[in-house]
Formats: sequence, structure tokens, C-alpha cells
Amino acid sequence: MKITLEFLGVLRRELGRNTIEEFLDDLRGWTLRELLVYLLNKYPKLNLVVSSDGSLSSSYILFINGVDYMLLGGYDYRVRDGDVLTFIPISHGGSNTEDIKRVWGLLTNKLNSIKLEVYEISKDEASQIIKDLDKYQFRGCITQVLPKCLVISDKQLLLASLLTFKAIERNEMISKKQHIEFLIRLFSNRQINEVIKFIGRVNSEKYLLVTVCSEQEGRHKDVSFNYPKVNTEKLFNEFREDDIDYVIQVYNISDAVGRDVDRIHSIILSKIALFQLIT
Repeated sequence: MKITLEFLGVLRRELGRNTIEEFLDDLRGWTLRELLVYLLNKYPKLNLVVSSDGSLSSSYILFINGVDYMLLGGYDYRVRDGDVLTFIPISHGGSNTEDIKRVWGLLTNKLNSIKLEVYEISKDEASQIIKDLDKYQFRGCITQVLPKCLVISDKQLLLASLLTFKAIERNEMISKKQHIEFLIRLFSNRQINEVIKFIGRVNSEKYLLVTVCSEQEGRHKDVSFNYPKVNTEKLFNEFREDDIDYVIQVYNISDAVGRDVDRIHSIILSKIALFQLIT
């Protein structure tokens, strides 16, 4: 099993290289924590980043295939052949240092503050709700309707929700309506008319009614609907690979990426997170 390590900032100077290719025993079944301990023993200068128990320093961000490791299972993540681990210092240089710290604090510490409920509805039911979508918005809660074929996982919804609530809190909304702001964050696209037109062209018989509430509000209305509830943790397993073309189009993913769902999922999470930094 081959993995690639990438180093940015001060680590490049300390280690004397930008990248390292590591070949690991395929049969071991490495967790991320086990890998970090192994790497520390092999490359002692990594003590800048990794402690003896395999914990990552708070001064560094770790991407796995372009996604924060905390979004992939944290230290229990199972390392796979071809993984690319990127170590990024957040305490040295760069005009966006504070923004990076702020966003990563949100990603790693506050996703659990979002109450997410998802219901499966028909195309006709979706059309009816969309007509009156404004009346389903409450303080501290957002309701939106999405074609099921555009949602790969709950992480996609949670991350977009978190950044939407933060935009509202900081008075940094791009749209005047919070449920439209959610779409902007979810699809990482300021041109919301383009997104809405694309969604309207999607040929889907199954839709998701999504409600997200911020616990920080403390006084939000308990939003619930009389539709079949979806187990959000199973969304990834239920995603149909036949629908990947829709996802590729709405997220404008390069043909060079291919059609691997895991890889595209990672790219989507990165797009949602990085959108916060560039807008």
C-alpha cells in the first residue's frame, strides 16, 4: 500500500523535502493514529506536528485527500492505498491565517451543534413545499428541498449548514434569505440562479426535505414533518453511482477526476469548506 505525504510551510524546510512516498504493509489495516506514530518514529522531525501518542498538534491542519481528517473519522480513519496526507501549518505566515484557524475551528468543533433531520418525499410533494418554502423557515432553523441525487452524505449537509449559520451570525450572508444562503454554501456557487435552474432540470423522482437547526439559538421552533424520516448516517451508502453525473455537473468537477464517489465526495467537502475562505 502506497501513501503520499505532502508538507507545507516550515515542515518543508525542516524535513528538506516537499513530499515523501511511504510503502506500508497492506495486511495491517492502519488507523490514522497508528500511521502517525509510525511516521513520527521514522521521521523524528515530525515531532513538530505529531506527539508520541499520535495526536496532531493544534498548530497544524491535516488533509486526507483534500479533506480535514476530522470529517473522515478522525484518528480512527482507516488508511487506504493511494491516500495523500497534507500537513499544513496554521501558525506561521500567510494573510489568511486567522481565516483558516476560524474555519477549521468550526469544522472540527461545532458540527455536532447542528440538528439535522431529513425526510424522503416525492416529486409532487417537493413541488408543493417549494411553492411555500418561505413559511417553513424559523428562527435558528432552515428548511430546504433537494433532489436526492445531489446529496452524497450528511457531512455535505452539515458542513454547509454550519457555514450558513456562521454567515448569518456574522452578518456575512450573500443572499437575503437563509434557505437560499444554504444553497449557496452547499453548492459553493454565488450564481444561485444557475444552481436553481440546474436543480429544476434534474430528473429525479425522489427528493429530500432537509431541516437544519442551530443549537446555539436555544429558542428555535422544533421543526418536524409527517414524512418518512431518512437515517442520515446511511445517506452515503444509499447514494446511487448512476447519479454521479448530476453531482459532477452541479459542482463543476473536472473530467480528469473521474467518477469515483469517494474521491468526488472529498472534493465536494473541500469546495464547501474553501468557499468560506474565498468569499
